[in-house]
Amino acid sequence: MAGGESKRMGRDKAAMIRLVSPNEPSGKTQTWLERQLRLLEDCGFEPQAVSWSRDQPPPSLPCGATLIRDRAKNGGPLVGLEAALTESPTSLVFILAVDLQRMSPAVVTEIRAKARSGCGVVPMIGDQPEPLSAIYPSSALPEIRRRLQRQEYSMCRLVEVGLARGWLSPWLVPADCSQNFANWNQPSDLDS
Repeated sequence: MAGGESKRMGRDKAAMIRLVSPNEPSGKTQTWLERQLRLLEDCGFEPQAVSWSRDQPPPSLPCGATLIRDRAKNGGPLVGLEAALTESPTSLVFILAVDLQRMSPAVVTEIRAKARSGCGVVPMIGDQPEPLSAIYPSSALPEIRRRLQRQEYSMCRLVEVGLARGWLSPWLVPADCSQNFANWNQPSDLDS
């Protein structure tokens, strides 16, 4: 998920640069988008696709990743999720926001392990869902499309429906993993 407008950050988050590993003196860098795609690849997720706004120029993608354009405007992540589920050749799709730069392979692997056929999984920190680092089933598409038609874009409300109807299951995030879900939305977040 990388198609947001990055208004609070003031620049395209997908193209922002970071060190490949802060612990290595090599100085090798990668974009935030490259980092997330590598993370998913290292965790065995294939094929990989990038959900992108239909109105923005496309990003440079690493070999093997495909671009999925949002079908509507101004619907936030729900529009990207609809496009990803529609285009996916699989019945479950792992969604990872580009600004979750602290996400670790261990947490991604744990989320993946909790999913089962026909049922996705959403991490929960207390009673708050983390809908932009979750697995969604294709069976969610009718509900997503209804919400888009009604211009109800809340991902948290979608999660509530999914949990109630059984096409999502919760994963209670251990306290020592909650930092993996920190969104880097504005420049001041980069210091945290």
